[in-house]
Parts: sequence; C-alpha cells; structure tokens
Amino acid sequence: MSRIMVKAALAIATIMLSQQALAYSLKEYYAHQAPVIRSGAATSNKPSPAQGYKTSDPQFLQCFQDVGKRYNVNANLLIAHAIKESHLDPSAINRQPNGEAVGLMQIHSQWFQRLERDYHITRRMLLAEPCLNVSVGAWIIANNFSSRGVSWDTVGAYFGGYADSKADERLWYYGGKGGVREIYRRLQQGEDPMLVAGRR
Repeated sequence: MSRIMVKAALAIATIMLSQQALAYSLKEYYAHQAPVIRSGAATSNKPSPAQGYKTSDPQFLQCFQDVGKRYNVNANLLIAHAIKESHLDPSAINRQPNGEAVGLMQIHSQWFQRLERDYHITRRMLLAEPCLNVSVGAWIIANNFSSRGVSWDTVGAYFGGYADSKADERLWYYGGKGGVREIYRRLQQGEDPMLVAGRR
C-alpha cells in the first residue's frame, strides 16, 4: 500500500461518523478514534472507502454508496452534488476571488485550515483521493442536515450558505435547470451518472 493511500486511510478514519450518531461532530469522533489510529489498528486488510477508486473504474461509483451509508446521506444525492459541482471530475479546481474549490465535491478553501489542523487532511489529498473528497463533502452535508433539517433549501446551502441574502443562490443550486434536485431525480430514475455528468 502506498504512503499516500495509508495516509488517506488514516485521515478518512478520523472523519467517518457512525450511522447511529445523532450529532456530526468531527472533533468528538476524532477524539474517540485517536487511540485506534495511533495504535495502527485503523489500517486493516479491508480497503478503506478512501482507497482505490478512479473515475475510469466500474467500482468508482461504489465510493458514493460506501460514504452515503456511513453518513446516512442518500448516495444519489452525493452523486448529484458531485455532478453539479465538478461533472464528476476529481481534478477540478475552481479559483474564485474568495479562494478556491477542489475535487469532485469542490471542497472550498475555507475548510482547508480546519481539515489540516484537526484531521490531517490536506488540499493535495483532497485532489489525490477522490473518495476522501466525497467523504468530506458528505460530512459537510450531514452537518447541514443535522443543524438545519433535511430540505432542498439545506441542500442549496452547500453552495450558498444560510444567509438571507443568499436565498437566490441556494434556489439556483438545487432548483434551477440542471440543479441538484433535477440531477437527483434523474439518478433516482436509473439514468447513468456518467451520462448525466456528460462524461460519456
């Protein structure tokens, strides 16, 4: 196993929350997992969901299933976010006046300091490990659902935040043509995610 894969496996173990958890607190989960990680028990023979997935591989979309189960977020909703954000391009980088967003789920640079400080997840890892990127995106979505409730407006907050002034951006993100809601419904009807993303 390569060093980056081991590092990604350890990093993802610090942020994947139990499905039974009522609150999505990375700090509490990290504190619980830290002794396991230090002992090396977190690296088993069973592949971590953070490892081994490339968009060219048939099992690539299994990452979304694995992560969705861990965070109790519908896998098709995660895929819909990734299609909306990056057209399923794990190397996507979107530079903006207020920072940048990277990878499948377009993790914004506002998260970088916290992710690296508390969970040893770097920008490079978010680009090198697509499933790690999906896991961080799912963590953000799960936190939003936990704090604001499950709604399409909360889905829109992944892009636009919660400020009243951002209501139009939230609506565009989930409800506009090509929005997350439309993509999600197409996926639920059985359409090929790669076709929906325009990658085939």
